[in-house]
Amino acid sequence: MLAQRPRAIENYSVHYDRLSTSRLGPDLRARLVARVRWSSLDRQLVEGANPIDSPLLAARAARLAAPGERLKLAEAIERIVDAAHGPQRRWWALTRHAPVRANAVELRALAHLLRSRRPLYARGIAIVNQLLTDGCGPLYTGSEARLAWALYEALEAMVGGVAAK
Repeated sequence: MLAQRPRAIENYSVHYDRLSTSRLGPDLRARLVARVRWSSLDRQLVEGANPIDSPLLAARAARLAAPGERLKLAEAIERIVDAAHGPQRRWWALTRHAPVRANAVELRALAHLLRSRRPLYARGIAIVNQLLTDGCGPLYTGSEARLAWALYEALEAMVGGVAAK
């Protein structure tokens, strides 16, 4: 006859398995507040704040690193590059074409990296989000060199490099 496992060990095993598969991370309140305050939280991440220090930063970092959010950013980058290479149909088009055309290879590489399954740092994704949403930033009003530096900084921050903060 085989020896049976003690009941306490079975209960522990069941509880451990349930806990190990549950979602660890910020609570619902932190996630909701982070959705509302995304801009200020992104600024803090870009400046180098550690997501571990705050539940709001952790919630925002988790949202930025989610596959769906990364896909949206990659698609936005690709639309901007495609628009820069196509005819300008409207006089109110926001992007300046020369900096985008000059950095098209880097922008497409950034989009490819965002589409990949590779784990990326939230600071770099926040930099990309800021590039896309800041109408006064280098993507919309900057020079070719300024956009190139911003893309370099985003790439280095995403893969864990040591680009200047």
